Amino acid sequence: MFAVEAPMLVIVEDEEVVSLFLRESLGEIGFSVRSFPDAETAAHAVEDELVEAVVIDVGLPRQTGDELARQWRERYPNLPIVLATGYDESRFKQIFAGDSKTRVLSKPFDIPRLLLQLDALGVHTSSVTQEEPGIPQRLG
Repeated sequence: MFAVEAPMLVIVEDEEVVSLFLRESLGEIGFSVRSFPDAETAAHAVEDELVEAVVIDVGLPRQTGDELARQWRERYPNLPIVLATGYDESRFKQIFAGDSKTRVLSKPFDIPRLLLQLDALGVHTSSVTQEEPGIPQRLG
Protein backbone atom coordinates (compact mmCIF):
# COMPACT_ATOMS: atom_id res chain seq x y z
CA MET A 1 0.00 0.00 0.00
CA PHE A 2 1.13 3.52 -0.76
CA ALA A 3 0.82 6.39 1.67
CA VAL A 4 -0.97 9.38 0.22
CA GLU A 5 0.54 12.70 1.17
CA ALA A 6 -1.87 15.36 2.36
CA PRO A 7 -2.25 18.28 -0.04
CA MET A 8 -0.19 21.25 1.15
CA LEU A 9 -1.95 24.60 1.65
CA VAL A 10 -0.19 27.84 2.49
CA ILE A 11 -2.21 30.31 4.55
CA VAL A 12 -1.12 33.97 4.69
CA GLU A 13 -3.14 35.59 7.47
CA ASP A 14 -2.03 38.20 10.01
CA GLU A 15 -4.77 37.54 12.59
CA GLU A 16 -3.47 34.67 14.74
CA VAL A 17 -6.93 33.47 15.80
CA VAL A 18 -8.02 33.17 12.15
CA SER A 19 -4.76 31.51 11.18
CA LEU A 20 -5.08 29.00 14.02
CA PHE A 21 -8.70 28.23 13.10
CA LEU A 22 -7.73 27.58 9.47
CA ARG A 23 -4.70 25.45 10.38
CA GLU A 24 -6.67 23.29 12.79
CA SER A 25 -9.84 23.00 10.69
CA LEU A 26 -8.09 22.25 7.41
CA GLY A 27 -5.61 19.94 9.12
CA GLU A 28 -8.44 17.93 10.67
CA ILE A 29 -9.95 17.24 7.26
CA GLY A 30 -6.79 16.06 5.59
CA PHE A 31 -4.74 19.05 4.45
CA SER A 32 -1.19 19.80 5.47
CA VAL A 33 -1.07 23.50 6.33
CA ARG A 34 1.70 26.06 6.74
CA SER A 35 0.79 29.56 7.83
CA PHE A 36 2.55 32.90 7.69
CA PRO A 37 1.57 36.25 9.25
CA ASP A 38 2.60 38.47 6.34
CA ALA A 39 3.75 38.58 2.74
CA GLU A 40 7.43 38.93 3.64
CA THR A 41 7.62 35.71 5.63
CA ALA A 42 5.46 33.88 3.08
CA ALA A 43 7.42 35.10 0.07
CA HIS A 44 9.42 31.89 -0.43
CA ALA A 45 6.85 29.42 0.91
CA VAL A 46 5.67 28.46 -2.55
CA GLU A 47 9.23 27.78 -3.69
CA ASP A 48 10.13 25.69 -0.66
CA GLU A 49 7.19 23.29 -0.63
CA LEU A 50 5.09 21.33 -3.02
CA VAL A 51 2.11 23.64 -2.52
CA GLU A 52 -1.32 22.73 -3.87
CA ALA A 53 -2.88 26.15 -3.18
CA VAL A 54 -2.61 29.34 -1.16
CA VAL A 55 -5.21 31.22 0.85
CA ILE A 56 -4.27 34.87 1.28
CA ASP A 57 -5.90 37.54 3.43
CA VAL A 58 -6.15 40.78 1.45
CA GLY A 59 -5.65 43.00 4.51
CA LEU A 60 -2.07 42.06 5.34
CA PRO A 61 0.33 44.58 6.90
CA ARG A 62 2.95 46.29 4.73
CA GLN A 63 2.24 44.38 1.49
CA THR A 64 -1.39 43.60 0.74
CA GLY A 65 -2.61 40.14 -0.10
CA ASP A 66 -3.70 41.10 -3.60
CA GLU A 67 -0.19 42.42 -4.29
CA LEU A 68 1.28 39.12 -3.08
CA ALA A 69 -1.24 37.22 -5.22
CA ARG A 70 -0.20 39.19 -8.32
CA GLN A 71 3.49 38.51 -7.61
CA TRP A 72 2.90 34.80 -7.18
CA ARG A 73 0.68 34.73 -10.27
CA GLU A 74 3.53 36.12 -12.37
CA ARG A 75 5.99 33.52 -11.04
CA TYR A 76 3.58 30.58 -10.73
CA PRO A 77 0.85 30.92 -13.37
CA ASN A 78 -0.90 27.66 -12.41
CA LEU A 79 -0.89 28.14 -8.64
CA PRO A 80 -4.46 28.09 -7.22
CA ILE A 81 -5.06 31.19 -5.09
CA VAL A 82 -7.99 32.07 -2.83
CA LEU A 83 -8.10 35.70 -1.74
CA ALA A 84 -10.06 36.25 1.47
CA THR A 85 -11.32 39.77 2.01
CA GLY A 86 -13.42 41.73 4.44
CA TYR A 87 -13.50 44.55 1.91
CA ASP A 88 -15.78 44.90 -1.09
CA GLU A 89 -15.06 41.69 -2.97
CA SER A 90 -16.26 43.07 -6.32
CA ARG A 91 -13.07 45.15 -6.61
CA PHE A 92 -10.89 42.05 -6.31
CA LYS A 93 -13.13 39.99 -8.55
CA GLN A 94 -12.65 42.70 -11.19
CA ILE A 95 -8.86 42.78 -10.72
CA PHE A 96 -8.61 38.98 -11.11
CA ALA A 97 -11.49 38.58 -13.58
CA GLY A 98 -9.42 36.94 -16.32
CA ASP A 99 -7.58 34.63 -13.91
CA SER A 100 -9.23 31.21 -13.71
CA LYS A 101 -6.80 30.13 -10.97
CA THR A 102 -7.79 32.86 -8.49
CA ARG A 103 -11.00 32.96 -6.47
CA VAL A 104 -12.23 35.70 -4.13
CA LEU A 105 -13.94 34.78 -0.87
CA SER A 106 -15.63 37.36 1.35
CA LYS A 107 -15.08 37.34 5.09
CA PRO A 108 -16.45 36.11 7.33
CA PHE A 109 -16.55 32.69 5.71
CA ASP A 110 -17.04 29.13 6.89
CA ILE A 111 -14.92 26.11 6.09
CA PRO A 112 -17.45 24.58 3.66
CA ARG A 113 -17.38 27.80 1.57
CA LEU A 114 -13.59 27.75 1.53
CA LEU A 115 -13.63 24.10 0.49
CA LEU A 116 -15.99 24.95 -2.37
CA GLN A 117 -13.56 27.59 -3.61
CA LEU A 118 -10.63 25.20 -3.34
CA ASP A 119 -12.61 22.47 -5.09
CA ALA A 120 -13.46 24.88 -7.92
CA LEU A 121 -9.70 25.34 -8.33
CA GLY A 122 -9.16 21.58 -8.42
CA VAL A 123 -7.75 21.33 -4.90
CA HIS A 124 -9.29 18.86 -2.48
CA THR A 125 -8.57 16.07 -0.12
CA SER A 126 -10.26 12.74 -0.52
CA SER A 127 -10.99 12.48 3.20
CA VAL A 128 -13.92 14.92 3.30
CA THR A 129 -16.84 16.31 1.38
CA GLN A 130 -18.33 19.74 1.92
CA GLU A 131 -21.42 18.18 3.52
CA GLU A 132 -19.58 16.04 6.05
CA PRO A 133 -20.67 16.57 9.66
CA GLY A 134 -18.01 17.68 12.08
CA ILE A 135 -16.39 20.29 9.82
CA PRO A 136 -15.88 23.44 11.89
CA GLN A 137 -18.46 25.73 10.42
CA ARG A 138 -17.69 29.38 10.96
CA LEU A 139 -14.80 31.77 10.68
CA GLY A 140 -15.57 34.97 12.29
